[in-house]
Amino acid sequence: MNKRGSTTLTILVILAVVLIGVLGCIYLSKISSTPPTSNSEDSSNGNLVSRSDWGISFVKTSDWNVTASSGTQMELTQVNGENKGDRMTIQFISSGSGSQITDSDAKFGDVTYRYEQTNGKWMVTGITDMNAMDGPTSTRQAVPQFMLHGIDGRQLPVFQGRSRWLTYIVPLNPFLFLKFNITGSGATQPLTDLVKSMKETKSNCYECGAEISPGK
Repeated sequence: MNKRGSTTLTILVILAVVLIGVLGCIYLSKISSTPPTSNSEDSSNGNLVSRSDWGISFVKTSDWNVTASSGTQMELTQVNGENKGDRMTIQFISSGSGSQITDSDAKFGDVTYRYEQTNGKWMVTGITDMNAMDGPTSTRQAVPQFMLHGIDGRQLPVFQGRSRWLTYIVPLNPFLFLKFNITGSGATQPLTDLVKSMKETKSNCYECGAEISPGK
């Protein structure tokens, strides 16, 4: 190979090295500027929704989207599946200086849950069976549908309301409540699954100094 050919080859090699270096820098720049992948999916292939102002989180499935949110209410709508259009609402309710909550339905009547400071028990007045038109209405000790694990080893009772198609009431303390409701096709399992996935992310224990006013 003559001297001129050798010089040309050297220039081509240098240009190739420079080009590779430039492309490498561009690639690394794109990697570093790409936002991290969201880690909101949990092991049940759903999405974790957190409300730090309420001190809770819960899991929704991918068929449901959060369609409205404010300081005291959230709305989720089913966007896929057989019951597309069904709606779930979550209300964050403060009873102020009281320690009770009432849920009503035009057909099924009222039910009231009240915390008795003297014995530390939740009492209920009204019919607690959503499917019953009659039953015991006198004041008696309330029986939870199931329990949730709160922070600090607390157990959070889940009571049944009266509003259709299904309502759950979760007292975070004697003055703060979450009311979960589902309407639409009549399917209720999505609401039960969502409520059972709920966890406390901060203590709402009133005796521990938790606030009793709803989020802003």
